[in-house]
This record gives sequence, C-alpha cells and structure tokens, in this order.
Amino acid sequence: MRGRAPLLQFGAGAHYCLGAALARVELAETLAVLTRRFGPPAVHAPVTWTAPIGIRGPERLLLPFAEAEPEPEP
Repeated sequence: MRGRAPLLQFGAGAHYCLGAALARVELAETLAVLTRRFGPPAVHAPVTWTAPIGIRGPERLLLPFAEAEPEPEP
C-alpha cells in the first residue's frame, strides 16, 4: 500500500503561497466567531471525502449549530 502524499494546499519552497498566513488567520477568526455565537458544532453525519486527485478535503460535512443567540444591544 502506498503512503499518503504530503499536503500541497499552500505549496512549498519558492512557490509557497503569499496569502497562506492571512488565510489561516481568517479561518481561525471565523471559526472562533462561529463557535462563540452558535456554540461548538457536532458532526451530524459521516464525512465523505473527495477522490485523492488534486486537493483532498471533505465532499460533504454536515455541522449543525444550535439556535443563534441574539446579539446584545450596544
């Protein structure tokens, strides 16, 4: 059986993505805001993955959140 190839989302070496750090910060902030507002998600159904050609990731990922809390008045 072959081993898994290394992940290539942001490239490497001279071809490393200049926006990789910004993308990671944006994702971290987005997830923090979502979990503060809706609570932690729970996987609702089995995760299906894309074929291992190109970028690997979930094809379907159901994450139901609780009802949104109303934002406090400023």
